[in-house]
Amino acid sequence: LEEIVPGTAGQWRYRVWLPENLAKEVQEECFFPDGLLCDLRRYQEWGVKYILHQKKALLGDEMGLGKTIQAIATMVSLRNTGATHFIVICPASVIVNWCREIQKFSKLRVIAVHGLSRESALKDWQRTGGVAVTTYETTAYFKFPDNFTYSLLVVDEAHYIKIRARTVRKIRGDCGARGRLLFMTGTALENKVDEMINLIKLLQPSIVMQISGMKELSSAPQFKETVAPVYYRRRKEDVLTELPE
Repeated sequence: LEEIVPGTAGQWRYRVWLPENLAKEVQEECFFPDGLLCDLRRYQEWGVKYILHQKKALLGDEMGLGKTIQAIATMVSLRNTGATHFIVICPASVIVNWCREIQKFSKLRVIAVHGLSRESALKDWQRTGGVAVTTYETTAYFKFPDNFTYSLLVVDEAHYIKIRARTVRKIRGDCGARGRLLFMTGTALENKVDEMINLIKLLQPSIVMQISGMKELSSAPQFKETVAPVYYRRRKEDVLTELPE
């Protein structure tokens, strides 16, 4: 069926990871790709819709499934609906890669806020908008006007946030809690429930209250359904039919 009518089995496969009502809402979420310079695989578009719908989410796709392109596509869609300012926080070793990927796969303006030119770059970004790519350490120098807010804050390698959580809280405090948040990690968190809780606490604190007594049941369907509104993960074998040889 999948070969004859692409998407027939795929849509069902994505839905099984989410409660029925949430899956239906995600499926109906609007995605505006104008300005995205590549075609998304179906599971990637579904991931973008999930991020857009949930507003504050933790994307845990296995390494190699395209978390970066899903983040870029999310920013593109938001830009098409009026959003202007995006922040990507990542390790210094991948700043160049993030900037290159954003330029290659979208028409978004990107500026690296890092190094000796960080202050001028930050002012330029605040004035003209686009994607500011920076590091955890550099955000210590971020200062915003009282009325400033970002459209989306992306935190790459979010499993490292446990030692830098204050940084993210600072940016959220400076810009208000209205901005969207996307945490990304390729590390499976099902067996690291404490790490998962720390991340979810920054995203959707109400869910933490629901799972705090379920730590020993992280593999149970009830636990997965409870965290589904904030944590979404696909493995390679889950989307194998969509991957190149």
